Parts: sequence; structure tokens; C-alpha cells
Amino acid sequence: MTAPRPRALVRRWARGSGPRLVTLAAVVLVGSAATAAVPLLTGRAVDLLAGGGTVEGALPFLAGVAGAGGVAAALLGLRTWLAHRIAEDVLAAARRDVHSAVGARNPLISERHPPGSLLSVLTVDVDALRIACRDAVPEIVASTALFVWVVVMMLVLSPVLTAVVLAGLPFVLVAAVHFRRVSGPAYADQRRELAATVGRLTEDLHGARTAVALGRDDDRRTGLMARHDRYLGTEFRAMRARNRFFPLLVGVEGLVVVAVICIGGAMTITDAIGLGIVVTFALALGQVFGPLRQLSTWVDLLQAAAAALDRIAAVVREPATIATPADRPVRPLPATGDLELDDVRFGYTPDRPALDGVTLRIRAGERVALTGATGAGKSTVARLLVRWADPGSGSVRFGGVDLRDTDPAEIGRTILFVPQEGLRLPGTVGDILRLLAPEASGSAAEQALREVAGSRVHPDDDARTLADGHAQLVVLAAVLLADPAAVILDEATAALDPDVSARVDAALDRVLTGRAVLVIAHRPETVARCDRAVLLDRGRLRPVPAAGSAEQ
Repeated sequence: MTAPRPRALVRRWARGSGPRLVTLAAVVLVGSAATAAVPLLTGRAVDLLAGGGTVEGALPFLAGVAGAGGVAAALLGLRTWLAHRIAEDVLAAARRDVHSAVGARNPLISERHPPGSLLSVLTVDVDALRIACRDAVPEIVASTALFVWVVVMMLVLSPVLTAVVLAGLPFVLVAAVHFRRVSGPAYADQRRELAATVGRLTEDLHGARTAVALGRDDDRRTGLMARHDRYLGTEFRAMRARNRFFPLLVGVEGLVVVAVICIGGAMTITDAIGLGIVVTFALALGQVFGPLRQLSTWVDLLQAAAAALDRIAAVVREPATIATPADRPVRPLPATGDLELDDVRFGYTPDRPALDGVTLRIRAGERVALTGATGAGKSTVARLLVRWADPGSGSVRFGGVDLRDTDPAEIGRTILFVPQEGLRLPGTVGDILRLLAPEASGSAAEQALREVAGSRVHPDDDARTLADGHAQLVVLAAVLLADPAAVILDEATAALDPDVSARVDAALDRVLTGRAVLVIAHRPETVARCDRAVLLDRGRLRPVPAAGSAEQ
């Protein structure tokens, strides 16, 4: 299926806002007509007074001015509310798509997009889209509608003066076309460099202490400033485009105002038109060039939003690495069973296989150690077993069910992956336990935490400030609560003290009984506690060397 284009994405996000969009269009048309009526009614009042009429006779026109202004103000408030509501609905749909793309639908997306780039998409680019949907697009539509109403009114009142006004528009249009041609690439470069700067800053913050410890902090700052200077260069390029366009617009407006006053004054002297028409044109010029000035400002923001939308679309259009089967029935996973890889081949790039014909069965109740050098493919095995990706060939099964035939959400509940670094999520320890085991009661969570951590960790502790070992204890407590059918442990006790490690191993022995368990292990004592061990070497399983041999 062809990935949707950026504009198609916007239409999809706005699909549920159809009635509000129709209402907004009607409000914009009526509101702009009321705004355009103000100079017309004012001119009629001036004509009446200049022709010897009384103030009482002009009162209906003046009341009309007040009424039109009141209606325009009220509809402006309604327009603002509708625009904000529609924008938030669109952004909610956009955020759902983005979070789906970087979450359960595509767990490995961070390996194709730097974390800083994804952070920029989720924050800076989404915010640019918010400004466009909430402010820029409604203002552009309203400014265009007002411009049309005013030009029609001018044509009815005086074609000659209308021609004078419109004579300046070709210069504005030529400048606008040039502005768009220059500013489009400038804004695309600006968003790209901004994302790169945010990414570099994020990565530098994570590595700041290491850089200082190695005496490379000056190099780190130099690299960051070089990246910032590149971003600043793209900002200046966009600014130069703006600074060439806006002064031209102001200059054309000034010349047109002078021409209308001079020519209109001469026509008034010869009684070709009334004074009220000149007054109407003088007031309406602000409604012609005011929208053009605003239009240029909002188009400026719209260009930035278009570049942001391209970046958002690039993430949303990422092909899903996992999905619920659509062409066959979804099969449930059994309560217990063997965890299997059958002749699995997988590669992150076509020319470099990470796994090459791996076959492995972990029986229910068996604990298997998977060992091997760094880069051998151990983490890839773990990712396939929890279906963060699908194999290029072969199959991954639990209890005889191919993981591609079941619901990805059920895999997460049945096969639990325990990372070595624990979980660094915002909130308290209790929040983390409720997230990982939502069906467990508060007392059960506290009991599991005490069983694993003793008095070292409490439910009210901030999860982000825990020491590495304590953070791992929280995840292991969640294992006790979740009671999964299979568990994958990535050196789950590597960061723990020996006495704490022994406590955790005892707790895990109780909860893992009858489960299929794969332990990614480097330490000999971890391998020794398993029922058997397999060695992964450059994507292939090898026999484990005999105990006590030099090779081992």
C-alpha cells in the first residue's frame, strides 16, 4: 500500500472535523462581509453629511457601523474558538499517528532516526503544525475572504479607483512568488538544521559527564557551537527572504494610498464621485493591504509548518515492522509453551545478516543462557522473541503459534523482556509497577517490591533518580507481578550487589518455574545458574565449549 502524502495525512487527520469546518467557513464569510461593510457605511454617512444632511439622518448608517463592528467582533471570537477546536482535533490525530509510528507499531524506528531528530518531530515540528492549523490557516482564509469582499465593493463604487488600487497588486504578486520560491527551501533547511541541533544538544547532555572526564569538553562545546552556527545560517537565509518582501509590500501600499487620495480628490472636485466614496476607499485600503501584510506573515509561518509536516510525514510513513494480521484470523497465545526460533534469518540491512539460520527451542520450565561476544546478535534474538521485528525468513513461535499470527499487545503480556538498564520513566516506583502490571492491586505491588528489594526501594520513590541496581529491582518486581508465560532477561542482575543478586535470583526462581526463560549472559556465574547454554557467534549458533577447556 502506498504511503500517504503529507496533504493526504492532513485530510485524514481533519476527517472528523467536517461539520466544524463548514461552520467555520460560514463564520469567516459572514464575519469578513461585516468587516467590509464598515467603510461602506461610513462613506454613506459622510456623503449624507457632505450633501447637507442632518446628523439624525446619518444615525442609521452610524448605527450600522456599530452593528457591523459588533457582529464582526462576535464572529471573530466564534471563529477563534472553532479554529482552536479543529486544530486540537487535528493535532490529536497527528500525535496518535506519530506516537504509533515511534511506539508499538515500529519499536526499532530509533535505529533509523536519531533520538534527537525524533524528539524534534514530537515537539518542535508538532508545535509548528499547531500554529499553522490554529492560527495561520484560519487567518489566511479570513484575509482572502475579506480581500474579495472589499475588491467587489470597490468595483461597484468606482472602477477607476479600483484600477488604481489593483495596479499595485502585480508587483506584490511577483514579489510573493519570488518569496515563496526562495523561502520554501530556506524553511526546509531551517527545520532540518533545527532538528539536528536539538539532537546534538540532547546527545551532548547525555554524554557531558563522560566528555568532561575524558578532558574533551572543549571539543564537545566546539562541535555544538558549529552545529548551532549552521542552524543560525539557515535562519538568516529565511530572514533575508522576509526582509526583501515585507518592505516592498509596505512601499507599494504607500504609493497606492497616495494615488487614491490624489486621484479621488481630483474626481471629487469634478463631481465624478462623492466624498464618501473617497473616504470609503481610504478606509478600505487598510482592509486590502492589511490582509496582504497579514497574509505574508501567515504564509511565512505556513512555510515553516509545511517543512515541519514533511518531517512528521517521514516518521508517520515509516513502514510498520509489526502489525496485527489483517488477512487471517488472530490466534491467541497459550498460557504456557515452548519459545522457538526456527531457521531464522534477519538483517538490519540486506547485505549484512545479523542472524543466519538460527534454530533454538526453549522449553517451558527451562532456563537457557545465550552468550556470545558483543555484536554477535544476542539483542537481535531478544527483539525477535518479543516481536519488535519480524524475521526475514523462518519463524518465531510460542506454544506452536507463530508470533506473526497473534496480536502484538498479547505478545507483550505473554513474553516479558527485562532490559539490563531497567526502566527510566517519569513517575514514582508505584507508577512504574502499575504501568507494567495494571491488573495487580496496590498491596500486591508493595509485596512484590518488598520480596525483591527489601527495604531498598519504596513505592513513593522517584523512579528516575534510582541507582542502576535499584532501577533493575523495580523491573524484576514487575516480573513477579505480571506473571508472564516466558521471560527474556538481559543480564538482569548484572548491576546488583552479590547479596542483592542472590535475593533476586531466589525470587526469580520462584516466579520463573514452569516458564520458558532466555538469559542473555556474559558472566560465568549467570551461565552456571541456567539449565543449558548456547553460544551465538556472528549470527550463528555454535556448540558451547566443554567446561574447563581453554576455548571456554
